Amino acid sequence: MLSRKHYTEIAKIINKNKTSVPLLQTWGLPLNKFVEDLTEYFAEDNDKFDAERFRVACGVKQQEEIRG
Repeated sequence: MLSRKHYTEIAKIINKNKTSVPLLQTWGLPLNKFVEDLTEYFAEDNDKFDAERFRVACGVKQQEEIRG
């Protein structure tokens, strides 16, 4: 199981690199979708995972805006 420390470091890496994500674009995967997929996995892994806090830390839009 991952911990808050892991989530924080992953979010920092995403936020730091979010403007240069050619690999994600090459895969045809928008950054918001990538973060949302991670969010779903982390929530399954740890019932104390705070999805909204993770999204904010990654610097992406809220879930409603991603789907809308």
